[in-house]
Amino acid sequence: MKKVILYIGLFLLFSTQLSAQSKSDQALILQKCIDLPELQQCYPLAEDGSISQLYVMQHGISFPVDIEVTKSGKPLAFVGKSDINEQHIECYFLFWIFEIDNDKARIEYTYNSNLNIKKANIVEISLQKVNGEWNIIKSKVERK
Repeated sequence: MKKVILYIGLFLLFSTQLSAQSKSDQALILQKCIDLPELQQCYPLAEDGSISQLYVMQHGISFPVDIEVTKSGKPLAFVGKSDINEQHIECYFLFWIFEIDNDKARIEYTYNSNLNIKKANIVEISLQKVNGEWNIIKSKVERK
């Protein structure tokens, strides 16, 4: 009985560390997606000139709502599909692929901006983890 409890404890310890690492990697990669230089001019601005609240639609790919990713000192706001219409959210991210495989990641998403003219920025990113840091090795942004 003691061995079973020991094995269960070890399993829980290692599975918790794995999920924490995965959440940490998710946060680091998501931050890279938000900070992509090609998108910075697309973000809505507040009256003081800072970037307004950024939204991520929890559809397709969902993230933990407590994930630590910020822009202009504000945490990302995670919203459902219905919130986009109900709250009249003009600009938001929608992730379709968010794959992390050890030290490689592949991400595909759109950044939809309905300010002025309807635009979608279709983004594809490949990342490589080197010495604990995620680096973008290839990115492509297509405006539609």
